[in-house]
Amino acid sequence: MTIRSKTIRVLHAKRRTLCNRWAERGSSVLIILTLLACMAIIVVANSTALALLKQELKATDQHQQQRYGQSPRH
Repeated sequence: MTIRSKTIRVLHAKRRTLCNRWAERGSSVLIILTLLACMAIIVVANSTALALLKQELKATDQHQQQRYGQSPRH
């Protein structure tokens, strides 16, 4: 085996190692973006649920005030 062929093999091995690292980094970025997207969906869903609960609480409060009259303010 000549020095040139050894050098070429080393360069190919380094290139494969770099490609593998880039692929791993790309996979990591993809996983993180997916997790962030899931978290954003959960935040939006929770915000919507909280808004609906606030409306329901207001309606319940108004219904109780009509039924039992105004309570004294503390």
